[in-house]
Amino acid sequence: MPNVSEFQIGLDGKAYVEKDDGTNVVQDLTKITSDIESIFRASARAGKFNNSIDNLPWVKPATWVASTVYYQGQVVVGLDGVNTYICQTGGTSAGSGGPTGSGYAPITDGGVTWWWYNKVRGELPSSTVVVSSGLLSTLLTNLPNYRTLSPTVSNPVVSWLGGVVEANPNGGGMVDTRGPNNSLPTSDPTGANAAFNTAVSGKIAFLTDSRKIVLGSINAIYTNTSITVEINGRRVSDSCFTVTTFQNPGGIMIDTTSLDLPPGLFTVVIRSNAGFSIVANKIYIESGATILPVKTNLKVAVEGDSLTQGGNNTPYHPGKDWVSQCFERLQIMNACNMAVGSTGFISDNGGAKTTTLQRLPRFASLNADIYIIAGNHNDDSYTSQQRQTAVLNYLKELRRLQPTSMIIVFGNTPLRDDGQTVGTPQYIAEQDLKAAFDLFNDPNSKFVPILTSPSGSWVSGTGNASSPANNGNKDRFYTAGDGHPNQRGTDYFAIKYQEELMNLFDSI
Repeated sequence: MPNVSEFQIGLDGKAYVEKDDGTNVVQDLTKITSDIESIFRASARAGKFNNSIDNLPWVKPATWVASTVYYQGQVVVGLDGVNTYICQTGGTSAGSGGPTGSGYAPITDGGVTWWWYNKVRGELPSSTVVVSSGLLSTLLTNLPNYRTLSPTVSNPVVSWLGGVVEANPNGGGMVDTRGPNNSLPTSDPTGANAAFNTAVSGKIAFLTDSRKIVLGSINAIYTNTSITVEINGRRVSDSCFTVTTFQNPGGIMIDTTSLDLPPGLFTVVIRSNAGFSIVANKIYIESGATILPVKTNLKVAVEGDSLTQGGNNTPYHPGKDWVSQCFERLQIMNACNMAVGSTGFISDNGGAKTTTLQRLPRFASLNADIYIIAGNHNDDSYTSQQRQTAVLNYLKELRRLQPTSMIIVFGNTPLRDDGQTVGTPQYIAEQDLKAAFDLFNDPNSKFVPILTSPSGSWVSGTGNASSPANNGNKDRFYTAGDGHPNQRGTDYFAIKYQEELMNLFDSI
């Protein structure tokens, strides 16, 4: 690999490299680097300078409006023009006033509950991207002389990322990015009767020069479907676009005709909370325009429970789970969140869901370069011996199925009422996780502590945003409701995972 002073990785898979002698070269990243560790480090460094979360959005979120219906996950600018607020509980906003202040407690606004989210970020000048939904026929009238593309598993047209790419079981040849087999274990949890989630981290990505794109549905587009869109590595907005009217058959249009883009291909990344088998059953672009899948570098697969999948309060909108955020900042395009809440290595939620071991064949089928196991939170009611045996059996089977992939095991993140100090159940469960990992004794595996970290637990205190105890960061990051992190907490964990992964690979 050349001596590199600075470089950037594009979504086309190329690394734009400035060498120490001042010359510039453009090379395929996989030709510069030949192993997972080197590719990760290169990608992570590029992500420091260019990622869609930290980059300024094309436009700021809209300002709060009185007597307006808001949906979970939408972000608004307060009337002071300084602060942004994210909707936790949807409803119709108050007739006047609006959310104010920058405290950490929930803010009730008529029928809407908001959290203070962040200071208002800037926007790029002269930038306009319009995302809209409606009847498919109406949208296509506004896209004259269009081409129709029908993605299939064998000919996907675009890059389907963030999960298992397969045909939707509803038929019609629809491509879908699917999650884990999360329930109905019965006698065959991996068989045809298993229930599969739409992947939390599912998205499509492509290069195109079509300034108008329509994602068409074979069925309805439902109210409360949320979409996030990124153009050339920048989010359209820090908010999400939310469908407010049922349309059948419906579609979503992305119009960049007023956006100041250089000529040629630009990148588009779209995430939805409704699954792409519905909203991208058909893709319509301008006649004569080009559409191509993006190239990716590494593939990462993550297993865990609700603290990874997202509890009742998070993620608020697509792309805001910690897995998606962490690897967006690391410029790893294909990160798959396969976690299932209320489960563990042993726990199956009273027989209602699958264990991580039952899900392992599907998890391993992703053929990822890096497998991440995020804790064993829900197994804290079992004995240390039971936990250690279950974890060791899981790691051995994962290694058998994936003999060359890197395996990274993280410790536990707690719920609001869980302890995080020496002797508490979660702390002991993490110690058992580490004990099993040590018995695994695998040279291509790493362990990262969370509660037992020598530098201190990621989480501290006993309070929550509604009832602060003034003794730790739980006051800012946790809800009083179901005890999961709020969106600020999920964002915090994304940064912590990112930092620990960067530290880990820097030490290899």
